Amino acid sequence: MKEEGQFRFTNGIAIDADLESERVKAVINHEYTHQKLYSMTTYGQMVLMLEKNSMFHNKSKEFQMVLFDYLNRMQERTAVNIEIMNECIVNGTGRYKVAIEKLQNRNRKYYNYFRKLCCINGKVDSKDDAEELVQIVEGLATVALNVNPELIPLEKVNDARTLKKYFDNPTNGSLISPNKRFDILVNTIFRENDNNCDIESVLNGSIELEKMDDYDYIHRLAFQTVSKMLNDSPLKQRYVKRIDTVGGRYILNVKGGKYLTTKPAKINANKKVYLKVVRNEGDLIVQLEKQEHRELFVMHRLGGFEEIHTVCVYGKEAGKNIIYFLGLTKEDQFYNIISNTSCKFIFYKTKIMQNEAKSIRKMVRELPIYIFEDGPIIGAITFIKNFFKNGQFGFIENDKHYIFVVRKRSIILYADIVLDAKDILINELCEDNLNYIKEINEICNVKEVLRLDRTCNEYEINSKEDIKLVK
Repeated sequence: MKEEGQFRFTNGIAIDADLESERVKAVINHEYTHQKLYSMTTYGQMVLMLEKNSMFHNKSKEFQMVLFDYLNRMQERTAVNIEIMNECIVNGTGRYKVAIEKLQNRNRKYYNYFRKLCCINGKVDSKDDAEELVQIVEGLATVALNVNPELIPLEKVNDARTLKKYFDNPTNGSLISPNKRFDILVNTIFRENDNNCDIESVLNGSIELEKMDDYDYIHRLAFQTVSKMLNDSPLKQRYVKRIDTVGGRYILNVKGGKYLTTKPAKINANKKVYLKVVRNEGDLIVQLEKQEHRELFVMHRLGGFEEIHTVCVYGKEAGKNIIYFLGLTKEDQFYNIISNTSCKFIFYKTKIMQNEAKSIRKMVRELPIYIFEDGPIIGAITFIKNFFKNGQFGFIENDKHYIFVVRKRSIILYADIVLDAKDILINELCEDNLNYIKEINEICNVKEVLRLDRTCNEYEINSKEDIKLVK
């Protein structure tokens, strides 16, 4: 069965670029529920922090998988119920019943998640009922996930097996397991029986109720617990720096802001990308010379490892997508490539350009310089408002979504956005002295941006299994 959407932890929300229009808003509502519950609760942030370091740190990877197992069920039950009850809020009780039938036919697994909360969704008889119950379900999920992190001994256990054993201890489950805590809360409020009613343990395992909307406090608790777990790593300072940015700061508090947290992507494509490491600048230029379009792609600098620059050529061999990859740890080598190579440069994300745009603009031999935001546009909003102030922006129609384009002088940022993000961006950016231009040809070379966007998406992987290192 094809996936309709994904919550990609710290990489945000992606929905299938080929998704039928009637499903787009519902899928975004579903994934956005996940994002809020992860980003704005202690347990959710701990999972995000562990996942952030999982590609480097085995203990983080193992512990993230354990913690995920004890929250996934309640996350899915919450998200699918809010998704379906929103149908009643927007379209009425008739469409609500149709949405339930379609869910049952479309995805039996998610229908079962929905059905398990029949004690709640069975009470929906009107739009007002649905609105109230959506708030209640989200509130219960928030309480279930706002575990006191000090009760989870990440720094005291050495392996995933021991951590899992700790969670499985009946004494601990209602204190620290979001799945168990959510069951108790639902049972206590909505079911008339004596099962799973240990509400005292739920409260004892929670942070203070009045602190559950203090997101700085929530971040600080999660950050302190995960940081302690990293004490035995020689790379602790790097890992700690990576998790400091995790949290709810990218939830934009404007009507429709959830559409900015979503990017359309070919999430069901069977992608195979091969990575070839090149030895030096000369070998990289050899591969560049072979390409129809002379373009170098500068990858996003990873948090905690900012001194490492990676420059790539995208090419093909025997029909296979190949990324020729050069890693550099010396600043002068990186800037030599920029200043001495006649080609177009495409920078992923905005980190390098935030501080070095003026210098880089003077170095490059071919303009414009491109920035590709490969995640949801929400991650670049602050940068866009500051860096492109008084600049121009517009939209390119591209199948079932838009490519957002913003330009100031000879620097262009582009990103894939869902259709409903367009009006939100117009309102947000025009308020900050950017100028909306309907004729996109006045801003950029449309054919070139379309080609670059297609290339970047073609070489984007959906999972770690999609990429293979070859000699």
